[in-house]
Amino acid sequence: EDGLTNSSNTTWMTVSADEEVNMPLQPVFAHTTQHTTDNENETGDGTLYTILFNTQKFDIGSNTDANGVFTAPITGVYLFGFHLEVVNGSDDKDYDYIYLDTGGFDPGSQHHFNYGVDGHFDHERIQMSFLVQMTAGWTAIPRISRYSGTKDTDIRGGSSHFWGALIA
Repeated sequence: EDGLTNSSNTTWMTVSADEEVNMPLQPVFAHTTQHTTDNENETGDGTLYTILFNTQKFDIGSNTDANGVFTAPITGVYLFGFHLEVVNGSDDKDYDYIYLDTGGFDPGSQHHFNYGVDGHFDHERIQMSFLVQMTAGWTAIPRISRYSGTKDTDIRGGSSHFWGALIA
C-alpha cells in the first residue's frame, strides 16, 4: 500500500495494490436512539424537539457529542441521513415537520401520518437524506415538530438512526 501523510506524519489516505482507497481520517459517524423513554412525549403541540441519538455506533474523527449532534470539522459537502420510527400519539395532529438544523441550509420535509383503526396513531417510518454544504464549526441536529395536539409522540429507541459523512 502507498500512503499519503500530513505534516505531522499521520497517514490520511492509502491506496492498495487493488486500487482500494482508505481515508482513515475522513469524518463519518452513525448514532442510534437508545431507549424510547429518551425521546418520549416531547412534541405534539408544535414544540420543536431535538431528537436524542444517544448511542454511538462509530465516529471517525470524534465530531459528535453524546446526543449525536455533529459538528463539521472542516468546510465541505456532507451527506446526512436518518431513519425515524415515530410511535404512539393521538389522532388530533395536523402535520409533522422533520428537518436537519445545520446553521445554514436546513433541509426538511413535512409529513402527514396514518392513524390506526382505533383512532390512535400507531407508527410511521421515515427515511430522509440530505446533501448539505457546511462551514467548519456548523452543527447538524435532527429535529421534529408535531402540530395541533398534545405532547404524546415518541421516537422509538433502537429503531431510529442518524448518520453522516464528509463527501467533498
